Amino acid sequence: MKHFKTMVGALSLCLMASCSNDEPNNAGSIGNGEILEGGYIALQLNLPQELTASRAENGNVDFNDGEAWEYNVANAQLYIFATGTSNAAEGTAKFVEAVTLTPNFSNTPEDDDQITASQLTAGQVKEVGSEDYLWALVVLNRPDNLPLPGELETFSTYLEKIVSTPFVNTLGGKKCIFMTNAPLSTQSGGGYNPTLNGGTIRTLVPLGQAKNAIYSTLQEAKDNKAGCIYVERGVAKVTTTADAVKFEGLTSYNPDNEDGDDWQGNSGIKTEIKVALGNVNDQSYVVRNVNGLKWDLKAGNSSNYRMVGENSMPALYDPLHQNKPNRYRTYWCVDPNYDSELTQHNTSGEFVSVKNATFYPYENTFPVANMNYANTTLLLLEVTFTLTGGDGNLYILNDNSHVIYKTQFEVASRAHAFLVAQPAIQDAMKAAVKENAPAFDESDNIADLVYIGFTEPDPTTGVITANSIGLQKDPKLANIFNKYFDEISYDKFKAAIDGDAQMLLDRINANYEIKKYVGGKSYYEIPIMHFGDATTPWTANGTTSQMNVNSAYGPESEQRTNDYLGRYGLVRNNWYELNIKSFKQLGSPVPSNLTIKTSDDNNDIKKYIGVELHILSWAKRVQNVEF
Repeated sequence: MKHFKTMVGALSLCLMASCSNDEPNNAGSIGNGEILEGGYIALQLNLPQELTASRAENGNVDFNDGEAWEYNVANAQLYIFATGTSNAAEGTAKFVEAVTLTPNFSNTPEDDDQITASQLTAGQVKEVGSEDYLWALVVLNRPDNLPLPGELETFSTYLEKIVSTPFVNTLGGKKCIFMTNAPLSTQSGGGYNPTLNGGTIRTLVPLGQAKNAIYSTLQEAKDNKAGCIYVERGVAKVTTTADAVKFEGLTSYNPDNEDGDDWQGNSGIKTEIKVALGNVNDQSYVVRNVNGLKWDLKAGNSSNYRMVGENSMPALYDPLHQNKPNRYRTYWCVDPNYDSELTQHNTSGEFVSVKNATFYPYENTFPVANMNYANTTLLLLEVTFTLTGGDGNLYILNDNSHVIYKTQFEVASRAHAFLVAQPAIQDAMKAAVKENAPAFDESDNIADLVYIGFTEPDPTTGVITANSIGLQKDPKLANIFNKYFDEISYDKFKAAIDGDAQMLLDRINANYEIKKYVGGKSYYEIPIMHFGDATTPWTANGTTSQMNVNSAYGPESEQRTNDYLGRYGLVRNNWYELNIKSFKQLGSPVPSNLTIKTSDDNNDIKKYIGVELHILSWAKRVQNVEF
């Protein structure tokens, strides 16, 4: 397999702008110095740079490449912002011009570890002030209806624009992912506090004063590129594997085997696994929004500052610094509903085979106070278990999801044994015998002629409820039935227990709760971890007794934020791979309730194992899951 070695930020762009006749007409100036018209600005496009895939960050981040099409570029634009000075806050930078770039990347040979070669083009900038300090925002694979910045609109205003535009599209006949600048830190994280020594987070890339960045000739521009830009994809990526799944502790009911028949190694048990996403965010910012976040967070006594990467990206030209300064990835953001609860509990659609499932959702982040199932993006599983010798459905008794019953008769056997031992049932059977019937012979198993009727499963719980008691004439028991009873025995039996029937049914339902898995379908949900156990370890004992009713992490506080912020969530350009390793119990007989507000780490956590998280270029986070 060819490995695509890529930059941490997905792509590095040392861009040179080129002009086209249909560029947006947003030329302007913030009024510093004389107006420069028709000059050339140069930035070289490298797509992508090489990065060794074995590199790791913060103990939980590796780098990987993904599919070749995820690097497609169908269109490109350079948005030029301007400030009066180089030390102005980037949020105050005003939009002055959109320059259309012409991507024209050539494929490299199959044995080359690069996906594409570099491209160098140049074009004219319409109009800027000579003293304007210029900043760059690059947009790749822009959908037609994605809003442009307005004339002289500040970057902070543009950063707050909310869209529902799909970020994965077919453009120019090829599938593409929307990309734009990655926010980068000037100081590393990991074992070093990224806020020390004036560390800052920057999204816009400095190009220098216009008079030093724009040249009167094409060749001069090519010889003096203005800056380099790292971009990232506007979506997260979620994939699932389920190779060599094991059954650990699951057994089938066997009346002759107290422990049940172990599923592991039983070739007669088959699984079909389908997946979907739940609580998919339906809106996004255009650019990853990192405003107002803390970057010096670490859990407990850990020395690891998780919000910023510890490995620098290749040092590239920056007109603010002569020594090609290092830049470091950032690993968190705010989404449009960060401080509020999700109102649209969307899914990715129908369940699809785990073998074909790749999802590209918007990012979904939240503070610790909202870290619950109703806000977290979930991987939803629909697993069909097929067992030989059953009725096509599965059953569990009293929420013991480790012991599986293959037929309704099996799972009701204990309730049935309780029922036929009741004096009211024994008296009713005696009252129902036909004339001249012989005395009951214990060897005839008369009790098997009594049945319990059940409702259809409750659509919210899967529980089937005992709702009737009567005599049955099973073909297998016809000889016994005919020996003691006749056609009017049904009514005699019903009349005899009429006064006790509801009491008996209530006792059965109170003591023998049965859940039915129609068609053998079992549903699971996995809250998708971002930082996970590596840098936000959960140390509680897995019970709810120590937990706040609204959050397993306790009330929102500075300590809780330091320990757990980002434990769950999706961030753009991160690849979350969840590996299903084993099933230790059945899940729910009904699809997940996406609105439930139980904590991500409630006492159901025993369903899941720890999560190993890695980051690829796509930042890849791997989560191993056992049920």
